[in-house]
Amino acid sequence: MEGSCFRLYCMLREISENAKPYYSELDGHWITEIDNKFYDINGEINKDYVEFKNYKHITNETILKSAYIPTYKRQCTSYNKYN
Repeated sequence: MEGSCFRLYCMLREISENAKPYYSELDGHWITEIDNKFYDINGEINKDYVEFKNYKHITNETILKSAYIPTYKRQCTSYNKYN
């Protein structure tokens, strides 16, 4: 929270080598996929929400090395974002 969504991905990557970073320009937010499930600091995110907000798997090393994207403070959960 408060802009550490990418840092959470970095921590999860240390725990699971299967962790993959995803970013949505619509949300301005990073999430993490592990074993076909999506997570952020609040828990598991519904796959429909991930598709609706156009989250993309980011593999560009330049972006990943410089990423620090502030999290929107009042993220909308009206789309059943969390499982």
